[in-house]
Amino acid sequence: MHAFVDLRDRGAPSLKRLALFALDADQTKAGPAVHRFSGSTDEEIDCGMTVGEADMEAFRRVGNGYVTYRETVEKTDVRTSLDRTVAFECFQGKYAPPLDDLCTGLREDQSDAPPAGGANHNVRH
Repeated sequence: MHAFVDLRDRGAPSLKRLALFALDADQTKAGPAVHRFSGSTDEEIDCGMTVGEADMEAFRRVGNGYVTYRETVEKTDVRTSLDRTVAFECFQGKYAPPLDDLCTGLREDQSDAPPAGGANHNVRH
């Protein structure tokens, strides 16, 4: 996060939004009892996207890269407890209603606001 803020403050034009992976309330309940997940509230979630199978496969593989957390990742089985709805919190951003795509408003010809009627139908509330 520090690098994002530092580069953005120095005028890096390509840095528009920092999205942090989050678990919603339903996803925290879906995890095994071995480890209690903490999640984001509906009010804290700024984007909810429905992703495809290729994205889910990539997510399941990424846990292998965290050597320090490998045992925890395997015990919690977090890679299989999530569905295709992925939630994000945006650093220093607040989107109400939540975005349904992280790229909404990031092109130069768009405003940074969610589209009219852009209620997120993908996130469970």
